[in-house]
Amino acid sequence: AVMGTAAVLRNARGARISNPVVEEFAGHVAALLRTPIERAELAEAGLVDALSWSSETLMRPVVELYSRLARGIDSTAPPRPTLVRSAPSTSGE
Repeated sequence: AVMGTAAVLRNARGARISNPVVEEFAGHVAALLRTPIERAELAEAGLVDALSWSSETLMRPVVELYSRLARGIDSTAPPRPTLVRSAPSTSGE
């Protein structure tokens, strides 16, 4: 796996990752062809992996950011200093 594919599969549980070496890739394919249980496990894990790339999952942080911005809360900005005004003096000064 290289470039974009490597990034997508980095934490995937539903994939075997090969270096760009034909023999290594062929070994992964041959092993999967011989082990239907592992194929089934990878297929099931792949469904979970796919959910992490769903539009709902990927857009949730964006929606939360826009919601905070709409309320005037920018979580990426440093906190604004609070202006503290002293109470008016009651001693007549």
